[in-house]
Amino acid sequence: MAAAPLLSIILGTYQLLNTPDRLQARVGSACTFVTGAAAPLGPLAAGFGLQFAGTMPLFLGFTVLMLVVAVWVSFDPSTRRLGSLPRPRTALRGIPRPRTPSAKEVS
Repeated sequence: MAAAPLLSIILGTYQLLNTPDRLQARVGSACTFVTGAAAPLGPLAAGFGLQFAGTMPLFLGFTVLMLVVAVWVSFDPSTRRLGSLPRPRTALRGIPRPRTPSAKEVS
């Protein structure tokens, strides 16, 4: 749970650096929609789990679920291929620099 905000920032930065400028708003809106739609599922699952299974089985079930997800992400090759974030100089290469006018253009 403590790593969720950090992971969110890392993935958000990665998305911002790799999404073309013309698609930034659409990708951001889609991400917000998906996370907003999925947010109520956690409390809903916990409520059903408490009602039908009880406290201890629910706790053990979520513990096993978190363990399975952690092991899966640790050994999934696609998480190892996530490229590193570009350095600031690399990120600025695509931005055109203003042209300095020549002496003939100024006078």
